[in-house]
Amino acid sequence: MKKILPSAKQKKRYIVYQIVSGSPLKFDDVKRVINNGLKDFLGTLGLSIANPIIMPFFENNIGILKVSNRYLNEVKLALILIKEINSKKVIFKNIYVSGLLNKAKEFLKGGQQYATN
Repeated sequence: MKKILPSAKQKKRYIVYQIVSGSPLKFDDVKRVINNGLKDFLGTLGLSIANPIIMPFFENNIGILKVSNRYLNEVKLALILIKEINSKKVIFKNIYVSGLLNKAKEFLKGGQQYATN
């Protein structure tokens, strides 16, 4: 079987998001709410094209979401529209967008300053 050429592969972006909340949140709750919010905003077809993957890196209410570069703006908007997690008011902030996972992980450790994307 032939390998897939790099030009034929789907390009991805990593969105680093922060959740402003009064208390620490559980990753499972955040994952459920993000999946529901993306499905409500994008629909089933948009969700399959955007191909969002919630990365298991979540510290201090900061996490990473992997998406297709074609639906980057739509996914960022869908995250901002999420207002509640377990009946608690929250605010989603899109901190940074990167094409490299290691660069996105630096924001979890506090190694990078917030960018203005």
